[in-house]
Amino acid sequence: MQKTLKNLTIISTLAILSACGGGGGDADSSPTITLSSSNIDLNERSSTTINVNTSAAENNTVTVTASSDNGVLTASYANGVLTLTASEVEFNTAITVTLVAVDSKSASSTRILTVNVKDLPNQAPELSWVGEQQHIDLNERSLTTIDVTTSDAENDTVTVTASSDNEVLTASYADGVLTLTASEVALNTAITVTVEAIDSKSASSTKILTVNVKDLPNLAPELSWIGEQPRKQMAERTQLSIPFDVTDTDTDLSELIFDVTFDLVDGYQEEDNMPTFEVDLENKLLILTAKISDDTTSELLGEFSVFDGETKKSINLNIHLSVNKALTYLKFNKLYIVEGGSSIDAVYHIVAGDSDKFIIGDVYFDDNADKEENLLSWSLDKDNRTLTVHADVGAIGKDIALKVQYTDKDMFNDDGERLYNSSTVNFHIKEVITQNEIDLMAKFEAFKRNIELSAEYEGVSDFLLDYLLINQKISKEEYNDIQDNAYHFRSTYPTIVNRHERTIKDKILTTNFYADPANSQPVIDDFNNMMAQAETTYAREIVDFINDSILNRVDGISVLLPRIDFTDSYSYTNGELVSRLVGKDEFGVYVDDQWVFNDTYSFLRASSAITLNDSRL
Repeated sequence: MQKTLKNLTIISTLAILSACGGGGGDADSSPTITLSSSNIDLNERSSTTINVNTSAAENNTVTVTASSDNGVLTASYANGVLTLTASEVEFNTAITVTLVAVDSKSASSTRILTVNVKDLPNQAPELSWVGEQQHIDLNERSLTTIDVTTSDAENDTVTVTASSDNEVLTASYADGVLTLTASEVALNTAITVTVEAIDSKSASSTKILTVNVKDLPNLAPELSWIGEQPRKQMAERTQLSIPFDVTDTDTDLSELIFDVTFDLVDGYQEEDNMPTFEVDLENKLLILTAKISDDTTSELLGEFSVFDGETKKSINLNIHLSVNKALTYLKFNKLYIVEGGSSIDAVYHIVAGDSDKFIIGDVYFDDNADKEENLLSWSLDKDNRTLTVHADVGAIGKDIALKVQYTDKDMFNDDGERLYNSSTVNFHIKEVITQNEIDLMAKFEAFKRNIELSAEYEGVSDFLLDYLLINQKISKEEYNDIQDNAYHFRSTYPTIVNRHERTIKDKILTTNFYADPANSQPVIDDFNNMMAQAETTYAREIVDFINDSILNRVDGISVLLPRIDFTDSYSYTNGELVSRLVGKDEFGVYVDDQWVFNDTYSFLRASSAITLNDSRL
């Protein structure tokens, strides 16, 4: 009996050893995974860690893996720690995390963890700048920049705007930079700048910056003419461009206020008929426009001023307003001597900016008494520019004047009526006319024409001088020197012409001195000498001097004159060009856009060649 129990005990012990893997058998058990909890809460955009305990029989190596069934939560395991990271969710989300432990003998076990990812309220973006200052100082007419930093917890797109509560300060934001620009202020001014950051979910944050804009001492503008103070003549319906210079250290030129006022020095001019003005600030030109005149010449003293809001600077100019109602002239000799019972051809000259615009009107007696007697008859040959006048025998001993109307075809008054000027032609009727008288008057007429043309050509040269200065081909000093040195020429020759004209007219009208060749020839010779002196000393020398002064100082200048383009001072108010010689075909012709004077006015060829840089003469 005892022997039997002993055998049973041995068999039981072997069975137990076999179940535990001992005794040399192959049996194994799965590894274990222990978590502190099977269900946890986790806020979106956050992470947490959980300690994981594992064990395995016979000290087998255990490998643990972790996975999530939703991409908004990542799960990873390392060194006994489970790391859970939640991104953004739109609402509370329960996510399953699976942990699998596998030992070196491929035995495994699994644990499930439920992670409740919580949807949090949207957070406003963060906004900051370097220094975090709340107040800054900024001088007027200056700018500054501030680096701005933004961030958003949800990584939403952030838009930044900047605004100012006062228009004298502009605030703008771009690429992380806040730009503040202050214009001019009349006194120190505190301005509030609001910077706002808004994310794509409309959450926003705001920062306030106070900008103290400082009023600096005002610096007056500087205004000056290019060259000497202008002294210009204007005909009505023309524009005159005068170059000037203006600077202002502390005010933008576009903010300056310009004005022109005129005081009447001599003559008559209604206030409403004073020239108007505009300023071409880009090219720095004062552009004056002459209105229709009050039928009289007038001398004006102008004041051209600039105002920067605090300080005014003024300079003066002189303007002579012409009586002409059109940019045209009809010129006759001042006096014609006619034998009673015969006819005379009075040749006239058209001086027009555009000869196609020229219109000749009626011819009529200047005096009503002459009209009643009606001792002159006439015909007008417009093609040959000749007024043929016949004097009755009964007109002997009389002085009779005719008026010839002329105008510009575009010249009308406010009522639509055509406006005319008139040229007066005087006729002295004698019983007998000597050849000496005829020759003398013809000679004097030619002399006057030469002087008139020289004066106009001088004007063209003067335009060229302005053109060279405006285009910086000559300096202000050279410009002033040329003007000063030519002054005595300009002021002399009109006096000589007028004195000779009055002397001859008076003698012809009051005596029969020239009827006797023995008496008249010495006077004619003396007059010829005076004319030659005036032509040589004044007419030619003026033109030659100015042209030579201008063009011998500038290399490579070739200007086609006397055509005038928009670079010059004068133009019609309708934008068309003004030329002082176009239309005067009795002086010569244009060849290849250059003026070629005829034999009568050949004395101008030399100065023309200088001006044109032309070697053909």
